[in-house]
Amino acid sequence: EKTIDETIKEGFTKIPGLVTLYRKKEAGKDTIYAELPEDQLGKMMMLQATASTGTAEMGPYGLPLAPGTPINDIVFKLEKIDDRIFFTIPNFYYRAANPEIAKSVRRSFADGYLQTFKIEAKQADRKSVLIDVSDLFRGDLAQVSQVMSGGGGLFGGSGGGFGMDRDKTFIKEMKNFPENLVVTTQYHFQRGGRGSSATLADPRSAPITVVYNLSVLPGATDYTPRLSDDRVGYFETGFQSFDDDAKRDQLTRYILRWDLKKKDPTAALSEPVKPIIFWLDNAIPKEYRPAFEKAFLVWNSAFEKVGYKNAIVVKQMPDNPDPNDPNTPSDTADMRFNCVRYVHSPEEAYAVAWFRTNPITGQILNASITVDAGIVRFTKVEHQKEVDPAQAFAYGAGIPQEEERLRQKLAATTSQPGGASFSTFSGQAKHNHADPRTCSFAHEAKSQAHFGYHALAAQSATGTLSPTDMKAYTDQFIIEVVGHEFGHILGLRHNFIASKEYTLAQLADKATTDKGGIGASLMDYNAFNIAALNKKGAAYYATNIGTYDRWAVEYGYTPIPAAKTPDEEKFALAQIAKQSGAPGHAYLSDEVADNFDPDVARFDMGKDNLEYQKQAMALSRKLLATLDKRVPKNGESYWEFTQDFNILLGMYSRSAGYATRFIGGQNISHAHRGDMNEKPALSTVSAATQRQALAMLVTNVFAPDAIPVPKRYYSKLASDPTGFGADEVPMLDRLSGIQRTALSRLFSSTMLSRIANNEYKASEKEKPVTLPYLFQTVGSNVWAEIPAKTSVNPLRRNLQRAYVDRMIDVALKGGVNADAQMLAWNELRGMKTKLATAKSIPTLDTYTTAHYADSFDKINRALDARITLGQASSGPNINDLLSLLLGRKPNETTNAGSGMTPTQP
Repeated sequence: EKTIDETIKEGFTKIPGLVTLYRKKEAGKDTIYAELPEDQLGKMMMLQATASTGTAEMGPYGLPLAPGTPINDIVFKLEKIDDRIFFTIPNFYYRAANPEIAKSVRRSFADGYLQTFKIEAKQADRKSVLIDVSDLFRGDLAQVSQVMSGGGGLFGGSGGGFGMDRDKTFIKEMKNFPENLVVTTQYHFQRGGRGSSATLADPRSAPITVVYNLSVLPGATDYTPRLSDDRVGYFETGFQSFDDDAKRDQLTRYILRWDLKKKDPTAALSEPVKPIIFWLDNAIPKEYRPAFEKAFLVWNSAFEKVGYKNAIVVKQMPDNPDPNDPNTPSDTADMRFNCVRYVHSPEEAYAVAWFRTNPITGQILNASITVDAGIVRFTKVEHQKEVDPAQAFAYGAGIPQEEERLRQKLAATTSQPGGASFSTFSGQAKHNHADPRTCSFAHEAKSQAHFGYHALAAQSATGTLSPTDMKAYTDQFIIEVVGHEFGHILGLRHNFIASKEYTLAQLADKATTDKGGIGASLMDYNAFNIAALNKKGAAYYATNIGTYDRWAVEYGYTPIPAAKTPDEEKFALAQIAKQSGAPGHAYLSDEVADNFDPDVARFDMGKDNLEYQKQAMALSRKLLATLDKRVPKNGESYWEFTQDFNILLGMYSRSAGYATRFIGGQNISHAHRGDMNEKPALSTVSAATQRQALAMLVTNVFAPDAIPVPKRYYSKLASDPTGFGADEVPMLDRLSGIQRTALSRLFSSTMLSRIANNEYKASEKEKPVTLPYLFQTVGSNVWAEIPAKTSVNPLRRNLQRAYVDRMIDVALKGGVNADAQMLAWNELRGMKTKLATAKSIPTLDTYTTAHYADSFDKINRALDARITLGQASSGPNINDLLSLLLGRKPNETTNAGSGMTPTQP
């Protein structure tokens, strides 16, 4: 047998580093050998695959495939079995320290094998073996093809069908360093047929460059994992331990964090041995770089509190970096360097945090942030959610079809390329639990930024912002968005209760917002701070970290030098976590956001969020009333006006939608027994607040003059001149949709159940909001024209029809609270009585008289259906029910003698 030295003697170039490589390019063939010392076998390693170039088409995690997008992280070890080297995936999610139990665990949860390599040669004096890795970095071990495939992959929406073109796939560059190996591969994907693509030069060709980073994982002695606590929000990794059968929860959870160690452990304040260094992409426009830098550096004050000076360092990537300089990045996909990269895509703006971790310990190894240039283009923005303002009421929960839509959206955005769901132990669980990659803050915040822009522009005599004011506003927005994403990079999850930190008066104070931002945390989705309008110096967005951020960093990064194991840190960490009841320390995240706790929501603000929403609605109303004075400018299309109109009407609807969350709402706390200022785990929103919320809806959604759209606007609403087809802009239908959706939310089975359960739990002295109060308050407003003996306008007729339909739906639908069904029948009987008289009022117009008669007949059919079906011994038949509602008798056919079943609507 030939030795390694003999095998690589002719034509091979030696590339020393982490793994010694030998490469020979000859006659179009690229051969790469790797020499593996025997003492390196069995070591845990990580192979990271990262996109270096993008296509701007939608890629993994529901985001565009952009430079820097992670494709895969593979933790593995190389093992020698017989005369082959196995690429082994260890199953470290199930463990046991007890040696006997460990044997069973190993048998029950086997390792995986992805690839094998033939041993080409050996070198006895170096105790090493040689394997051929030529296809390792130009093949599909990292599942690059799944990112680029059809179906649920990258180009599913553009026709799919892409396959790897191995003839045009090659290794561009290899850099071997003592601690890692960096390989750059140019992939090419192709397809036949006539697929389409908005961003590819030719829809048949999709080139993409991928950078592989190979490194040895830090050993267990180099880093002490830190246990998580549900009172402080960190992303987690973990495993199931089978050592203690008595434990209720067998999962051990570690937070994800960087490994910071003091240069001088005895000093109260010391620089870290390895600071968290971030490089600013040289593609970031120079005017924005100071804001990007500040977004990182504001976090340093939190680390100073726990003893680290300059824990975070920001450096600027040179405009023309030397690719051979090992200390400077030349490619933002080179994971030796933490970078914030600036990209462009044709879609709406986004910003996303990407970090790579050791899933065994939770140590964050490297990270990057991708920022789409669209975040600074918020003066020209339109979201489909705002085009249909009714969707604002469905944002979160309460309407069955919307809950299903959100469930499907979540399922679509929380799977790996190829469809496999993320492990809940790996720190890569779905966004509603632990994944920063689907953080939609920047995308959704653009509506807030656009809203704020209009609010500021309306104060100007010119109807626009000066370049200086625009720059200051943009900088604040950048600091909040990038600072939020960097919080994820530090390991922090969202905290959607943090916005309750300050009163609106405090939010109007410059000293308050300068020192503590506009809430307790940058990790909330903060709304535009309308309290700062006309208040000199008060911030519109968070330009500093908050109280919670400092406390969370204290939990995650406080040095505990006496502790050598995670368990030895428990007591010290408990002293920090038990402060969860201190002002600004509350933590609640995605799992409960936008649900039954109205204080845990995206884009709310202030200690009194309901008052904020009232002010936001008033501001939206004002901006809508004056919009045509500002937009469009001379020479601009009325499409500009239409887009701004859609945004403002959407913001108005969204504020109204927030009000529904208070009705039947409850407040959550993760406090443990004995915590500072311990709060109950569950408490009902005060009845006074619920009544205020309902009154707000009645006034701003259901009242005759509720929705503030001037009639003169209807002739100014234009279609997109660059789009396909024309929009008739059916405003009656759209405005009716807002009211109809609000009714659906209030009288959904979920809402009715919440009110009934809260009423049951309340004491008599609490005077809770009751189901009769809901029915009476909404019903009396909806039918206000009957006692007033006035005609009903078209919008109100649609509202009244929707109310009748909703009452029938509640009365007949299964799964609805029984008392609510009873009250719905009662409401229908009461409406029938009132309509019997009202339809005969002689002063009403023809529309109203016919409308009252039609509503009377519909209610009468529903009541008759209940009586008739109640006499049936075998229970109601759906066809009989529909027939009765349509005015036919049960089993009556539409074609006598035909034997056909009744026609269904």
